[in-house]
Amino acid sequence: MCGIAGYVAARALDTDPIDEMTDALSHRGPDGRGVFRDADWHLALGHRRLAIIDPNGGAQPMHSKCGRYVITFNGAIYNYHELRRELVERGCRFRTTSDTEVLLQLFIREGEAACRRLNGMFAFAVANLQERSLFLARDPMGEKPLLYTCDERGFAFASEMKSLLRFPGLKRRIDPVALHHFLSLNYVPGKSTMMEGVRRLPGGCCLRYHRGRTAIRRYDQTPPPKTDQSLSLDRAGEEFEGLLDDSVRLRLRSDVPVGVFLSSGVDSSLIASSAARLSPGNGMAFTIGFDDSRFNELPLAAQTARQLGVSLESRTATWDAGELFDQIVRHADDPLADSSSLPTWHLCQLTASHRKVVLGGDGADELFAGYLTHRATPIARRYRRYIPEIIRSAAARSARYIPMGSGKVTFGYKLQRFLRRNELPAGAAHLAFNGTWLESDKRLLYNADWNRRTVGLDSYRSLSAGLGIATGSIGLSEILSADQRQYLPDDILAKTDRMSMAHGLEVRSPYLDPRMVSFAASLPDNLRIRFGRGKRLLRAVAARRGLLAVARRPKQGFSIPIHDWLRHGLRTKMLDLLSRPSLESTGVFNPSAVRQRIESHLSGRESIGFELWGLMVFMSWWHQFVETEIRPSNGPRQAASRIKAGKALIEAHP
Repeated sequence: MCGIAGYVAARALDTDPIDEMTDALSHRGPDGRGVFRDADWHLALGHRRLAIIDPNGGAQPMHSKCGRYVITFNGAIYNYHELRRELVERGCRFRTTSDTEVLLQLFIREGEAACRRLNGMFAFAVANLQERSLFLARDPMGEKPLLYTCDERGFAFASEMKSLLRFPGLKRRIDPVALHHFLSLNYVPGKSTMMEGVRRLPGGCCLRYHRGRTAIRRYDQTPPPKTDQSLSLDRAGEEFEGLLDDSVRLRLRSDVPVGVFLSSGVDSSLIASSAARLSPGNGMAFTIGFDDSRFNELPLAAQTARQLGVSLESRTATWDAGELFDQIVRHADDPLADSSSLPTWHLCQLTASHRKVVLGGDGADELFAGYLTHRATPIARRYRRYIPEIIRSAAARSARYIPMGSGKVTFGYKLQRFLRRNELPAGAAHLAFNGTWLESDKRLLYNADWNRRTVGLDSYRSLSAGLGIATGSIGLSEILSADQRQYLPDDILAKTDRMSMAHGLEVRSPYLDPRMVSFAASLPDNLRIRFGRGKRLLRAVAARRGLLAVARRPKQGFSIPIHDWLRHGLRTKMLDLLSRPSLESTGVFNPSAVRQRIESHLSGRESIGFELWGLMVFMSWWHQFVETEIRPSNGPRQAASRIKAGKALIEAHP
């Protein structure tokens, strides 16, 4: 796991930025640093290394033996042993035992087709020095990030925006469409980023830059398998167990010890059980708890660890309302307002003090139907069919006044979201159920100018259309596919990558093995959801492995007591970031409208912690990534005025 960066400039630059671009990624690769330059081509490649495979021989950027190719690579190729044996049989000779050299040699021989041979997570760039072309690719599920920008100055890429912004001349302007979607989702979806001109290479795609032009194509063209309606629970369970064990086996390949994330859920518990079976006596698991018992998963995680014979390291997460919020936002890179970033940060920080590599459970919910939204969609279909529109409209208007409580996922929370979102078409309602601000809410938050700039935009409807779930006849398979293409890479995997790499930790996800993804797509709906419970197959396997408490426990999620925290411990931070001077500095928001929603939350009339968290994340990102560079001299005065305005609101709500 590493950080990569590079560029091909249209002409010689006054100052070479590759050192700054590379060092901006030092947290991703604390074990080593390398830079390659080709002055004639105006090319530079940078690499920061977290040494896991072949610590002594795998330094990058790495040259081919012929000297024609240079690679900078972020990720891990789990089937590199098998690929290496095949390449040796084809006459290839290796100088290292690293997966990087295997990837380079495979690419030299097979080009773009090499990407389809890889079982791993990756983002890499290969420079062809003879042809003067640059090839970039990203893994099919989008586990590893890859950002780029291209204009008359040339082409530049990096693992993170913090690095890419070191490339000279990049304008720091907000993308209006990205912001509009972010406010509805709490993450930026698709190819765009919040920074206008900075793009994201989609998962499963490759990019070729040659003579000033880019060409992007999807290398991952595998059609989804047909659903096997005859598949029984027992036969599916046997196949799943074999796939999971082999996926975990591959991801245990490392020249350093490997740990396991372990919560109270079925996803991580199954991975821990496979790891314990494959490597008995060598396991170490990691978990995070909370003082609030409603959110604390530590007791059941400890019970599972004892049952599996795995040692467990744990920590109780506390909130530091000082710099930690801004620190998490900065490492998230693009605005990412998934509140579980906080416990993920603490979990990765704890784990990194013991391990460089850990197995995680990402992907299980999106593959095997683990979210509330997956169960809500068929219910919503019947609701719209049998309940008259006039009654549904009245219920939606009054839903905001339903008491939500402050628990983890309360009945009031689920009911309010269900009633308000089901005024939308089915696909849009699916996105909105897990989203935040509705279109009407966003319009009130904007000032007049920003309302004009975003006229005609409708996030949930347009995004659902782009994902192919805009029609009313969508089924569970279409919903899961949409989540795998958007929510999983743009929120879940982005969060895991940024929070883990902030601490120099590599997280490997066995559920995202290509064979597991294909298997999950072949399952009939009744092996995913039954009697209103998701992940039926995983629960059955957990029960078969003796993990009965885990199998019976409802989905909890890795969440924080966000509504209470914003009313108490995080209130000062919220009022600072969302003060009038702070909001006005963006030229986007109507401070009076935002203040009304803050007061509604603080008074308890509404529980909109997730919505306000998203605004806080955006404002922290704005001050760190945009305003600091545009008006650095005004920073202290603006900060002081924000604090003063925040104190005024605190006095109004003691």
